[in-house]
Amino acid sequence: MPNIYKKNVNELTTSEKAQIKALIQRYYPNTDDSFINNRLADYCDFDIVMFSNNADEILGVSYYKTNYLKTPFHRQKIPVVNFGMVAKKQGYKGNVVWRAGNWYLQRMISYIYPLKKNMGVACLQNPKAFYQFAKHHTLHYPNPHQPNIDNQFAINYLNYYFKDICQLDKQVNAQFVTTYHNISEKEDVTDDWNTLYKSTDEAINNYCFDVGIFIIENGRIYKTNKSIVMLGYRNVFDWRHFFPHKRQQNHLKLNRPIT
Repeated sequence: MPNIYKKNVNELTTSEKAQIKALIQRYYPNTDDSFINNRLADYCDFDIVMFSNNADEILGVSYYKTNYLKTPFHRQKIPVVNFGMVAKKQGYKGNVVWRAGNWYLQRMISYIYPLKKNMGVACLQNPKAFYQFAKHHTLHYPNPHQPNIDNQFAINYLNYYFKDICQLDKQVNAQFVTTYHNISEKEDVTDDWNTLYKSTDEAINNYCFDVGIFIIENGRIYKTNKSIVMLGYRNVFDWRHFFPHKRQQNHLKLNRPIT
């Protein structure tokens, strides 16, 4: 079993930064150095959950940031967790997305966090991560299984969150997509598609192609410099969780002022 521990970015050792950089480069081999360096800079202010073996070799990492904020879903402030980048060493078979998320949420929200109200935000280029996010957040936007729901309130909140809370120049469009200008515009992921990216939910895979996260050219699969931005809400005591056909449209009524 790997050792699991958490550090803020500004607490990382030189060795840890070098290993994390190598893990990220596995997923973004041709990216601009600024993309990786920004995620290892002190001002990044993310927590990083790390998996390591007894030789202090980092096997996987997952980024998180937690704030208590007002949201469209609840009148009081609730934990809003930003699920950031996930990367793991080639050959490591552990489920970093699920195990790291479970470990972090137990410590930052509660050991019974599945019973607590919480909201999640994530920028994803991976259908497998999309699937895991959707499993945890019963209400999630976008939802490929409910394509005709009016999602504008969720897009508005995401743009508010990135501008006013994170102070980032990140725009989310009507398809819940944002574009990164410091990563490669087209990365061949054909050989890794089945093992690293492909979800068991074909609707999610199709959505990622439909909005341009992935493209196919000459029989090859390419990852672009676009990312899906997701917003999700979890509250197991909300009646909408038991009426899936009603739960999305009813939350449209909760488009309350944020501040």
